[in-house]
Amino acid sequence: MLLSGCVIYPEREVITPLIQGVVTDTLGNPVSGATVNRVQSRRVYETKYKYTSEKYIADTGVTDSNGMFILLPATEIDWWHQIMDLPFVWCYGDFEVTHPDFQTHKTEFGDFSFFNEDSVGCKGVKFEPKISLQPRY
Repeated sequence: MLLSGCVIYPEREVITPLIQGVVTDTLGNPVSGATVNRVQSRRVYETKYKYTSEKYIADTGVTDSNGMFILLPATEIDWWHQIMDLPFVWCYGDFEVTHPDFQTHKTEFGDFSFFNEDSVGCKGVKFEPKISLQPRY
């Protein structure tokens, strides 16, 4: 259906990239049982035009005995497609790693980002972080 320059049809879009990495201690030993949370932002509307940005945990994984973890890409159904949709997207991989024996590690906005010019959202984008946790003193 075409309505004012928009096409309406369902299409599954990859909105977050694959994050597959390893967590170690400062000596390079794998850390098992660490919790890895994908952190995203969303708009919280106070009024029709005024909103704030709120961070939330969108996905959680746990490291295995080798310190490996995986956060699968998230998808959503998009119904509205504009004729002039931009043919690129920024993909971000913001996350935090927690473990009772170590200090929490949080990525900063933009630490893991990729400018995808293929017009497919974050499909095929993969981040492979190697995180070294500092001991809790």
